[in-house]
Amino acid sequence: MQGWRRLRDSMADTPFADLAFDPAMLARVTRKFESVLATSFQLRPHFLMLTRQRAVGERFAILERVYRELRGDLKWSWARIEDYLLPCLLRHLDGGDWSAIVKPDVGLSMWQAPAVPDA
Repeated sequence: MQGWRRLRDSMADTPFADLAFDPAMLARVTRKFESVLATSFQLRPHFLMLTRQRAVGERFAILERVYRELRGDLKWSWARIEDYLLPCLLRHLDGGDWSAIVKPDVGLSMWQAPAVPDA
């Protein structure tokens, strides 16, 4: 719970907060980011060569870039973005281009959640 509050507080005064539109949405985005970060450490523990704090910061920055592009640039709904956050983060951690996951679905009003790469 403290991690979520710290993350929420650090996001509240940034341009990132503008993309969440209201405090309730910011809290929802923050909780999802926290969940995706925790899952990513379970699936990709070998990326812990960095200090945990630095690794969390780097993974959060990746999620923020994904969110900013999907919500801000492409105007995707939050429900759609939720489906893409973990696969995009894992693709990036594996050395791939996360935007390759997104490109086939640009412009579609319906989508199928991308598969989460195996550990």
